[in-house]
Amino acid sequence: LGHDLRGPMGAIVGLLEIVNEDFETMSSDEVKDIVGSVYESASNTQRLIHTLLDWSRVTEGRMTPDRVQFPVHKLVRDSILDCRDQAEAKTIHLQQEVPLNMVLTGDYAMLNTSLRNLISNAIKFSFPDASIEVKAMQKSGRINISVTDHGQGMDEATLETLFNPSKVKKKVGTAGEKGTGLGLSLSYEFIKLHQGDIKVESEVGSGSNFTLQLPL
Repeated sequence: LGHDLRGPMGAIVGLLEIVNEDFETMSSDEVKDIVGSVYESASNTQRLIHTLLDWSRVTEGRMTPDRVQFPVHKLVRDSILDCRDQAEAKTIHLQQEVPLNMVLTGDYAMLNTSLRNLISNAIKFSFPDASIEVKAMQKSGRINISVTDHGQGMDEATLETLFNPSKVKKKVGTAGEKGTGLGLSLSYEFIKLHQGDIKVESEVGSGSNFTLQLPL
């Protein structure tokens, strides 16, 4: 975590140092480019800190679901919108197939974070111009929300440590994206708080399928 925080913070300090020393000779376009880079690094750092704090709270038993009823299609739509910029940067098409009358009871923020993490991970390990499918169906007293990509896939050793942040093997995305491994662990903890589970199927070179299984 120290390494993951040090990287973007070092970038922020370095970029601001350039502006501080050369501001008088820089064009407005140059300043705008640097401000954009600082904003991106700061946003990444903020997301990491929020994830770390949430993961700490949930693993220490200091978070409980605030249950409300909501349409599953809203949860899927909002989670996809949260990842739209990331998908557009790799020209990845996000498809959804969710019944409009399907309703779920749970903590909306927790489930949104969980599904968003799965979609974001699918984008990370997908190749440009690929597609990702997000589907929901009711089966055996549960609502299953699946995220399927056709990217790198994972081997058995990776699958075994997927939800354990102390053992997870960090992998670089298809565009060099890096991560901490905390996102999937946080999603898993949030789903457990809903008496649910996350099932994973994957094959190297063929992609992955993550399914949130939640009780009605």
